[in-house]
Amino acid sequence: MTSSSGRRIYGVDFSGARDAGRKVWIAGGYVADDELVVEDCRSAADRFGTTDRTAVFEELRGFVRERSDCLFGFDFPFGLPRTVVDGDEWTTVIDGFADRFADPAHLRETCTEDGDGHRLRATDALAGAMCPYNIRIQYQTYYGVSAVLHPLVTDHGIPVSPMTNPEADPRGLVEVYPAATLARYGLHRDGYKEATGRATTRRTRNLEGLVERADLRTADSLRETVAADDEGDALDSIVAACATFRAAREGPLSMEDLSAPEGFDGTDEAYREAVGVEGHIYG
Repeated sequence: MTSSSGRRIYGVDFSGARDAGRKVWIAGGYVADDELVVEDCRSAADRFGTTDRTAVFEELRGFVRERSDCLFGFDFPFGLPRTVVDGDEWTTVIDGFADRFADPAHLRETCTEDGDGHRLRATDALAGAMCPYNIRIQYQTYYGVSAVLHPLVTDHGIPVSPMTNPEADPRGLVEVYPAATLARYGLHRDGYKEATGRATTRRTRNLEGLVERADLRTADSLRETVAADDEGDALDSIVAACATFRAAREGPLSMEDLSAPEGFDGTDEAYREAVGVEGHIYG
């Protein structure tokens, strides 16, 4: 699949924290000469003027709705392992998510009540990602699915690749995982989220590496933004945009075109069956 010139791409570093506006970052750009030109990278607090979680999610939903012809990559889990949702289809899981789980802690407790602990989706295992209800990301999963993903899909018909995108159109939403994208390009997937000189060097090197290896261009001012952000959220939003750009350019964005990635122990059909319940990470 080829990205058309001028197509808008966004990467969203997501957070379910109470002060989500400080932690959610959005990087935006456009495709030109088969490169992603990221021209803007800001926190939700700067973009929307609030840090409050509920207000930020409302603004974020509106931001996506107003750009329905763009492709957005969000870095929270779009689903749960098949073993905890009884094999229901992805849309059924998303539709019943908020009714089944009262809050992030209830999500974790419910999914671990049978004693089997933290299970991975097929796509998590391939990307090196954590379980969606791990205590470290349970807030991302809960609020990402219930407050952002479900309303956009159910109330506004925003397509999600590959589960609800039969036309393979490069618009709507995809799940991304910045650590996996950094690893794909041989860059530092950890050690860059600290207020240390070593971490600053890693953030800078990661951005330079993406420019060298991922067909990325950025303004010089964004390099300063990435270096100065000790928590790594600015960088993660740009990495998310790079993963989203790759998804738009190479796909596959529909289920019928999806094949089993390298490392999956099974057939293409078996992987599609897993994704049809659990979701798929674009790295």
